[in-house]
Amino acid sequence: KKGRGGGDDVMVGVWSQLVLRRKACVALLFLVSIVCTLYTISTTVYHNQLRGLQIAKWGEPQSFAQHRDRLLASEEMPSSVEECREMVVAALRASWYSYRRYAWGCDELKPLSGGCHNWYSATVGLNMVDSLDTLVLAGMEREALEAVQWIESSLSLEWITPVSFFELSIRLVGGLVSGYELLKIPSLLDKAAEVGEKLLTSAVDYDAAFPKPHTPLIPWWLKPIHSFVYRKWFEPRSVSAVSVGSVQLEYRSLSHHTGIAKYDKVVTNWMKVLRAGHPASGRLFPVRWNRLSGAPDTTSGAAGLGSGADSFNEYLLKQWLLTGKRETMYLAMWTQVADAISQSSMYHMSKKQTPQNEHDVFIANFKGSVGDTQTWSQFACFSGGLFALSAMTTNNSAHLDIAKKIAHTCHEFAVRTPSGLPRESTSLSQYGKESNEYRLRPETLETYFYLYRATNDDIYRRWAWAFFRAVCKHLYVPRTDSFAAAIDVTQLPVPLDDRMETFWIAEALKYLLLIFSPPSALDLHTVVLTTEAHPLHTFL
Repeated sequence: KKGRGGGDDVMVGVWSQLVLRRKACVALLFLVSIVCTLYTISTTVYHNQLRGLQIAKWGEPQSFAQHRDRLLASEEMPSSVEECREMVVAALRASWYSYRRYAWGCDELKPLSGGCHNWYSATVGLNMVDSLDTLVLAGMEREALEAVQWIESSLSLEWITPVSFFELSIRLVGGLVSGYELLKIPSLLDKAAEVGEKLLTSAVDYDAAFPKPHTPLIPWWLKPIHSFVYRKWFEPRSVSAVSVGSVQLEYRSLSHHTGIAKYDKVVTNWMKVLRAGHPASGRLFPVRWNRLSGAPDTTSGAAGLGSGADSFNEYLLKQWLLTGKRETMYLAMWTQVADAISQSSMYHMSKKQTPQNEHDVFIANFKGSVGDTQTWSQFACFSGGLFALSAMTTNNSAHLDIAKKIAHTCHEFAVRTPSGLPRESTSLSQYGKESNEYRLRPETLETYFYLYRATNDDIYRRWAWAFFRAVCKHLYVPRTDSFAAAIDVTQLPVPLDDRMETFWIAEALKYLLLIFSPPSALDLHTVVLTTEAHPLHTFL
């Protein structure tokens, strides 16, 4: 009994020490979180003070109201393409100057209230970096250089609460590298390397196949503690194909310009793991993947071209183009996806849904067997542009036919609402999901742009103009001279949401600008547009 009792005492002592150590770890993490919060609050206050000083110097933004009145006076597209372009530039200028006045340095403008919205606990100027190349393409170099000054002095990713690795990579790394290529300012490349290094260092666990989808940007000496806590309590079972396979253009271009090979090596290895995990031909790549093993998540069964998979499939073709068509692995992967779409996941819409165009098609996300979930998403409207780009670069006429049908479907979904604006998602069966929002998304305009470049058919310019006119008619906010997202495009007047997301300037207005510009404005033979529409030069 005495021996057993002594053993019990020892076990109790060990257990007590473990409990104490665990409490100490929790206390340390709590203390670190307090320090992080205090730091980010002080940084935000400083940025807000700086923003107030800048507003005082800049004065009033230009107004879009007079342009809008002239635009709405006629439903027809102006006969002069230059006049169309001038209208788009005027909308861009109004949007930028409104952000400049009310939300300088913040991530997004709140157009109804004249405030600003930040994604995280610290300001990183997402809208500023995301819009940089659009400003340059529109001839607004002075505004772009003002943004560069802020980026050089104020953009920092220190001590930020968990961020999306994918979202910051495509916006910040992509925007900075593209800005560097257009403006040739070395500090933009330096900042891109700084941001990319911090994102990769925080997101990558070298004993896991894929990066963490969300991770705090913390000092290196805190990473072991965070990794332990993350694995213990917060480890996600799976990650999306997008979060793993939609950052390659950004980091490979960063390696190309800096000469630092590890960025390219890390993201290219993820693609090899994805390819090895899905060798079957004739099938779409899964949407969900196991983060630790790199195997497909068999519990999900989801596939398609909508949210979670859209830009992953897009980057298959575009990585082949970025590398000067040398790395044929990506062309083979894209061909597999394109064949799977054309053979099994493209469906004719019923006459009830498109009574005058029974040959229109949609590409639905599905889970498990075909038909479990039939939802047409605005995300999927980008795929028309992807097939048009494929037709231009691979001389595949069948892909051009698919692109035209997808474009027509997306056009129909827009013009059939009372506002002429597309819904976020449309159910095509009893299992689908409905959303009447329109968040200033660019995907339909993206398809119009690529198809105009592929065909030179003015119908895509006319559709783009009708889309732009509907935005100006229903989503313009006179108070701040800007544009707001729609809560419900099926109601008139359209109720508005107090957000102007970064892709409005970065993508939607850029595609409109390019549709009404000559091909020389952006040569698709030497430039690839990322999923955030940042132009990057190919490795010729």
